[in-house]
Amino acid sequence: MIEAVFQSKNQLNRALTLACLNILTVFSLFTPLAFADAAERAKPFEVQVKNPQELTELLDVTRAIVFSPKLYEHLNKVFAEHLTVSEELQKEYNWPSRTKGLSEPQILFLLKNLDDFHKIKDLLDRYIARFGTIDENDPLRKELAEPFKREFQDLVNNSKVTSDLRGLNDPSKSLTLSYQSGRPTFTDFDVHFNQPTFVDHERQELGTLAPEDLKKIFKDHITQAKRTMSLNIFEFNLLDVADDLEAAVNRGVRTKVGIDRSTTLLAPENKAVLAKLVKMAGVEQSIEGLAIEEIEKLLSNVRSSRRRLFTLTLVNATGLNHQKILNVDAGTAHAKTIFSSGNLTQSCLGKEGDAVNLDPQLRPATSIPNANHIVVYRNPLASVVIEHELFKTIDLKRRGQKQYPISGSYSFLGQRSPGETSPAKMTIAFSPNGGMGDVSSSLIRPQLMQAQGQIFMMQFVASAPKILDTIIEIAAKDPTRFDFKFVGDPPFAMQSWSIPLLLSIMNRDDVTKKYFENKDSPLLKIMDPDQIKQLQDSIRVNPKKYGEFHYTIEGKSLKISVKLHHKVFILPRINLAILGTSFNPSLSAEGNQEQILMIQNHPVVKKTINAFMYELATSPMTVVQRARMRTKYIERRLDSRPINRTDEPLEDRDLVDTEIREMPNDLESKQVSRDRSKVKPLRCQKFYR
Repeated sequence: MIEAVFQSKNQLNRALTLACLNILTVFSLFTPLAFADAAERAKPFEVQVKNPQELTELLDVTRAIVFSPKLYEHLNKVFAEHLTVSEELQKEYNWPSRTKGLSEPQILFLLKNLDDFHKIKDLLDRYIARFGTIDENDPLRKELAEPFKREFQDLVNNSKVTSDLRGLNDPSKSLTLSYQSGRPTFTDFDVHFNQPTFVDHERQELGTLAPEDLKKIFKDHITQAKRTMSLNIFEFNLLDVADDLEAAVNRGVRTKVGIDRSTTLLAPENKAVLAKLVKMAGVEQSIEGLAIEEIEKLLSNVRSSRRRLFTLTLVNATGLNHQKILNVDAGTAHAKTIFSSGNLTQSCLGKEGDAVNLDPQLRPATSIPNANHIVVYRNPLASVVIEHELFKTIDLKRRGQKQYPISGSYSFLGQRSPGETSPAKMTIAFSPNGGMGDVSSSLIRPQLMQAQGQIFMMQFVASAPKILDTIIEIAAKDPTRFDFKFVGDPPFAMQSWSIPLLLSIMNRDDVTKKYFENKDSPLLKIMDPDQIKQLQDSIRVNPKKYGEFHYTIEGKSLKISVKLHHKVFILPRINLAILGTSFNPSLSAEGNQEQILMIQNHPVVKKTINAFMYELATSPMTVVQRARMRTKYIERRLDSRPINRTDEPLEDRDLVDTEIREMPNDLESKQVSRDRSKVKPLRCQKFYR
């Protein structure tokens, strides 16, 4: 009943305003807590549930609380002392205040640890039903609230919640969700790559594994859906996948889809998918030639029975609706989830690459998909958490960090792998407001600090200052154990704000676009020359497989674009990987809708290392070499000297030519051509800073 009332915002706010007065009185009985010491901070925080349905109820009430401003505000006042952190923790996360707001996992933890949550839920249902429509100024209000108030006090007075709250303010601590029976919460966890990987990077003579067809894996899981399906995606242009969604809806699978609205009309393929989905949603009118606002109005006016089976939301994010999530049969025993680094596009997942429409005999060997991976796992409890997150975006249409609650993170224990001393552990989180509001600081940084000096990154974009500072801090602690390796996508790896460029002791002049050695790099004071050389040799971009390739085939121009699109951290010494993630470590990603996943103590970590080591081994060019090559090209270009067009990778020439055209007038006069038609700005680049 709470969820039904929640749909009526005004009614719920009136009801919960009175409820918060009761909760304020009751929870004020709690004993004030000091922030936990180190021993307490090491203590795991756990909520055990009988089944996914119980977790759904807990999350429903949690969501009702965080989206009721007055109730949430009062709860934060009640727990002000409980939410006060140490000066050390405040400094660690650079918080402006020592008092933080309650996160969703904290609220869920409190609800579950009440003496009888279900009785509280029933009381809240009865309270809303009985008093929800009474005017706030009605003199009967206080009198009618007293019975509820007394019952609530009786329920909470004997609660042990106060003793279990210690340490919950540490954002690096996730809330573990588990079954009361003690059985593992997740199984069948695996990662799939659409580029070759080593069979075993320590025995490279064993060869490589062939690329996997990621689109087929998506399609198979859609085909296997039995009851429900939720998909949230940044870009979608695979018409055959849309056909599979339609087939699922036709066989009775309740389906909802969210797509970033800014991508839906980008290309004919995107428009074709949108047209199919709009028709599936019950819109009979053609959308040909309509603006996105007109299409949204048509969707909002749908009143057909079809809407109960299928809903489409064009997500109007303040940043990017950048998630790539497929959640199948949430809350059931056979729930399956896909977390992807790539979108549902031909470029990202189609095994044929951009030249899919060419005869295979004419298709260039460079036509391969962007390097991506997907994670697939069976976890009924996690699937419920994911539905809870998607509800905020797709159903409630929340936007930006101001509208999303502090969502923390959740951990789950799986089976123990052969030879391991502890069970596998996976952790999921979401932005905006993952952790305590900052994913890089409160979720990724703590893992890096535990990495014992060994960090591998395979990243499309890496620019978050907190991550850069953390890596330098790790190097300073023990340069002899510092082992940093990186493979990145060339265009973004070479930006002046890029982590791999700055860790290579290089920088770029934003006016001349030339690269130079950064004499002010703190690494020069931390590491000796041999260590610097080793670090620079381990930070690479691939000049061969990735980039733009231009062809004329049968009289027609063809452009093929291939990107290294992974968002992967690997911490081998603690057997942890961050993968299956849409989150590029950047400041802008904090405000996007993103998913984050960490896996520890599981064979999939080794499989991920095998993929990384293959990319490293097949990427001989370092960032330093690339920087010098680009600088040499600029100097030749500006001086109008003859250029050997085969000296530089094509995408470097095009990007540098564009940058030269954008230089100030005194430098612009030296350029050869002002033709801007050949190079388009990198779409969404502003969101990767």
